[in-house]
Amino acid sequence: MSLLLSPTADLQLSYSVSPTSPGAVLVDLVLSPAGDAALVAGSARLAQDLQRFLVTPAGSHFADPSYGTSLWAQIGRPAEASDETYLSMVEEAESAFLHGQTVAAAAGYLALDSQLEAITDTRIDRSQPGIIGVGFVARTRAGETVAGSTPLAG
Repeated sequence: MSLLLSPTADLQLSYSVSPTSPGAVLVDLVLSPAGDAALVAGSARLAQDLQRFLVTPAGSHFADPSYGTSLWAQIGRPAEASDETYLSMVEEAESAFLHGQTVAAAAGYLALDSQLEAITDTRIDRSQPGIIGVGFVARTRAGETVAGSTPLAG
């Protein structure tokens, strides 16, 4: 059994709707106040990983073709997709994370605060014209909760 000795961090990313390409999501690195690349760990990293999964069409990740949601193929024009489609995307992400994290945790790559226990709240926000936001609250196996929100269309 492998023990995680220090938290595994990742580069902090931000997601926004492209002002020039309708339906495209821009992914940017976040800078720290000192100007360095900001890092995320623990439950914040889990929320970011869930956001990344939701904006990635299955088959488009360079290192893992199984990563991402298969529902992008069904969406077509994102603004016209039903709320149920977006809720299904979050359910697909939850299922993929619950399955995939078992191997990473056994190898010592994920601490309890980085492991998903459940997604407890999912909401679709259409309050901004032309933008669909998918929000969620994730509960970690350590009992922490973290909220995340991802723009999926513009």
